Amino acid sequence: MAILNPAKAIEVDNIKGSIEVGKDANLIIFDEDIKVSKAMIKGKIKDFK
Repeated sequence: MAILNPAKAIEVDNIKGSIEVGKDANLIIFDEDIKVSKAMIKGKIKDFK
């Protein structure tokens, strides 16, 4: 949600904080009830359903 500024604050925005080629692929996907549906950690998908 709001990650770029915190990543800049701790000086890791070169690898985290936005979706770009070469950065860590860490994403959380929520369902319509705001429950975690899937997570992508370093490019690998984990399903929570």
